[in-house]
Amino acid sequence: MDPLDLAWAGGLFEGEGCFTVQNQRGKCYPVASVSSTDRSTLDRFVRAVGLGKVYGPYRQGGKGTKPVYLWQLHNSKVGNLLHLLDPWLSERRRTRARDVLYSAQ
Repeated sequence: MDPLDLAWAGGLFEGEGCFTVQNQRGKCYPVASVSSTDRSTLDRFVRAVGLGKVYGPYRQGGKGTKPVYLWQLHNSKVGNLLHLLDPWLSERRRTRARDVLYSAQ
């Protein structure tokens, strides 16, 4: 993996990404996601980190709004993403990721 690509991906995730916990059928699991109206940006993100999948397009809003694409990653692979992007994430973002990983166990 190219360090410059990972740095770019870390910057994108820092600005546009989020770590959350989802509950499905009574079981909690960690999720990392990034949304964008630019599919090529998310495709580049996937190439940089080698993880996750891009979904969409989804229509949001009224006429004239751009479709939205969503990159997501679930379960234990969220820890892999944190490991890859850790040097380029803020302390607040790293703390949130660890909280999500811990609470989903």
